[in-house]
Amino acid sequence: METKETLELIRLAKLGDIEARNELIEKNINLVHKINRMYGSSEDGFQEGILAFCHAIDKFDETKNVKLSSYAFHWIRQKIKRYREREKYRLPAHVIEKMSKEERKIRIDFEYRDFKSEDETTIEEESSICLKSTLEQYIKLACDEKEALILKKIYFEGYQQQEIAKEMGVCRQRVNTIVKKSLQKLRRMFYENHYHTARKR
Repeated sequence: METKETLELIRLAKLGDIEARNELIEKNINLVHKINRMYGSSEDGFQEGILAFCHAIDKFDETKNVKLSSYAFHWIRQKIKRYREREKYRLPAHVIEKMSKEERKIRIDFEYRDFKSEDETTIEEESSICLKSTLEQYIKLACDEKEALILKKIYFEGYQQQEIAKEMGVCRQRVNTIVKKSLQKLRRMFYENHYHTARKR
């Protein structure tokens, strides 16, 4: 049974309170590290685990007699495991760039839907919405308006950099520079919030 304090944080996190969500992450960050170590302890695996934990927060049912950490364990393990499996077959960047917009959308949808429920069946569409919502929150906090727009077009809408460059009236190299800078800012904010906090403990 969860504590009243944790249940209140979960309720606030579901309403979009990022401070409450961050506090829940920090309280359970050792769990993410523990599971990540089972699959090689990579930084990307850690990020996948955090996203899975955020998903568990959004799906948590407080009427069930279970702790959040116990409920989240399955989601984190499945997400990191499937990430490691995908890495074996990841397409090179130059191949992805040549894919059509529809092909890229299919690829993105597939990656967002890779969670499995406890009976190993795929979960409903709302799971991808939960993950996208969490990512959008971090993009909004870490990036300026132009950077956020470009990242959303590429990673949520399946645009290619060349298409965005044409819309903006700039060269593709300029878009690529903005993307790299934006991802660096996003990664830095992510680790300042979670990874370094865990290392101090």
